[in-house]
Amino acid sequence: MKTSPGPGSKAVLGVVLLLALGGNLFLAPPPPPFEPPVTGLQAPPPSAMLRVASLGRPQAAADVLWLRLVSFIGSDTSEANGYLGIETFLDRITDLAPNFSLPYWMGGILLATSPGRSEAADQILAKGERKYPDDWEFSQWRGFVAYFGEMDIPKALQHYKNAVAKPGHAPYLRSFIKRLEASQTDCFAMSNSMSELVAEKQSASTRDLLVSRAGKIIKNCVTMTLKQAAASYRLQRGQIAYDVQTLVAQGFLAKMPPAPNGYCWAIIKRTELLPCDEVAAEITEIKKEAGVP
Repeated sequence: MKTSPGPGSKAVLGVVLLLALGGNLFLAPPPPPFEPPVTGLQAPPPSAMLRVASLGRPQAAADVLWLRLVSFIGSDTSEANGYLGIETFLDRITDLAPNFSLPYWMGGILLATSPGRSEAADQILAKGERKYPDDWEFSQWRGFVAYFGEMDIPKALQHYKNAVAKPGHAPYLRSFIKRLEASQTDCFAMSNSMSELVAEKQSASTRDLLVSRAGKIIKNCVTMTLKQAAASYRLQRGQIAYDVQTLVAQGFLAKMPPAPNGYCWAIIKRTELLPCDEVAAEITEIKKEAGVP
């Protein structure tokens, strides 16, 4: 005679099914020798499928995904690749366990301090803000993303002002908003703003994170500024700018961007800090190909 599994058996069976799914769907298969290794998380199954696989125990599904995510975040390559793919895992986890607040914070802050990941950061922070509308820190971090990640002061101010409209907000935010209202969108001002944030009363872990990521964030700011200036030059002049000095001399940049001794900014094939002799050699090569003396 067949018997139906009890609630405890269902829970165990659900976890077993999820672990089996994890082996086949959450992890990328080993790449062939001639292909580069996978550097990001492969997207997990849709939330509806995970609910079915967990036999009505969505929290169990969220736990399995969370373990996989934490393992990936702790790997040696995850930060270098901008935590590629974690936003889909975060979305699934918070679908399945919306009251589990840590994924909103961990994912949002890690992505917020990873150059080029501002859109993904804002999406998970916005989801957390909808779930916890009275928590001022979600609005504050969305302001951080808008300013330090997108160089969008009006958008950042909107989020920071939302933060101070909520109970318990940090007192320094009001003075920070005033300074931001008077500032301009340039990387020198952003660097000063970052220094101010680090100097304020933050938790030790948040302060350490900001300090460790500050250089990358400011470098990302300079990279975005140079790309915008080079694109404007190309559109207005109908030709490319070969070096940063041209952009400054023609008024497309207010001043030379910072660079360590012996390094210069390349702006032709890619926007990157390189040894100055490599940048000079690249300019010479491009000019030769174009027939420019």
